[in-house]
Amino acid sequence: TAPERRRGRGGGSVPTEVAREASTLGARALSLDAAATWRDWAPPQELQRDKFDVGVVVEFGYFLPDAFLRTYLANGAINFHPSDLPRYRGAAPLRHALLNGDDYVGLSVIEIDPVKADTGHVLARDRMDVSRSIAYPELYRAVCERAPPLVSDVLANLEERKRTAVPQTLYGVKPTRAPKVHRSDGALDPFNQTAKDAENKIRALSDLKYTAVWIRGERVILYDGVALHALDEANNSVLAAPGSIAFNSISQTVDIRFREGILRCATLQRPNRARMHAAGFARSMSIGGEP
Repeated sequence: TAPERRRGRGGGSVPTEVAREASTLGARALSLDAAATWRDWAPPQELQRDKFDVGVVVEFGYFLPDAFLRTYLANGAINFHPSDLPRYRGAAPLRHALLNGDDYVGLSVIEIDPVKADTGHVLARDRMDVSRSIAYPELYRAVCERAPPLVSDVLANLEERKRTAVPQTLYGVKPTRAPKVHRSDGALDPFNQTAKDAENKIRALSDLKYTAVWIRGERVILYDGVALHALDEANNSVLAAPGSIAFNSISQTVDIRFREGILRCATLQRPNRARMHAAGFARSMSIGGEP
């Protein structure tokens, strides 16, 4: 598994979820030393007598070198990647699918390429629809439920799947990247973004507390948001310009005017305060705008 994580200052290490699950199942988990490089790692001596049949890689975060694949894995390794490759190669395919407002996500099982990540031949693929209301945590859980049957089917029919594997170039799709997201990716700008842009960012990044907008000099985190394509007639006079904000007593939301459309928010957080429902937030900042 990936290296164990450190728990705060002076704290001990925390096993990965895979290591914890392995322990529950009575299986042995071997962890990469955080101080070492993956190219230097090898299984313990007692596990090197025979090659393993195949490796299965899911969210490992490290590139498997060719020497390891050839030395320890008789049939190489396979990787589950939540996108319809070659779209969204990289560390955060689901978040980028939400950022782009995609209405589906792809599910791919590929061969591990020893030269470049996420470029191996496709052994199996599927797709699942994404509703407008789903955010990253729910999407992640849904994908985790769909992945095991797809991977298990490939393992059960590995020889046939490898024989009929499809090079990604044959799909006729231009490769796109899905790199790790950063706090700046969640910045909300009512003057230069649309309400739909903001909604997509919130669906993709609000669990990380990255989705923030500046309101009266404060960086306010938005935890939800629905884009309205037409102006709320009751608040036309208040929300006339991008950046304007009002509380809507009917929907019990804080409404923010963007370059195009209005973003309707129910849960917000001011700096150094707990999350607040829209009504409490509006009172705390003296935001009016009752219809």
